[in-house]
Amino acid sequence: MNNIRKVRAQQGLSGTDLANKIGVSRALISRMEIDSVIGKKKIKKIAEVLNVSPIYLLGEDNFKILPQNEEEKQILIDIIKKL
Repeated sequence: MNNIRKVRAQQGLSGTDLANKIGVSRALISRMEIDSVIGKKKIKKIAEVLNVSPIYLLGEDNFKILPQNEEEKQILIDIIKKL
């Protein structure tokens, strides 16, 4: 589980508000929050809008799972580089 919904709610943003700020549909925001299906560019954009780090948005549970594809590997590499 990621922290997008938690941070969004703490900042008083609705899913629609966040969707409008990053230029995606409300349904995609919901999918990202529930299924943790987030591309590299989207997680960076969301982190910028919410003013938090991508690593915090992804949540620590994501580090217990090995990357399943090249995009996931690159996200992990980018996060590690920022540590």
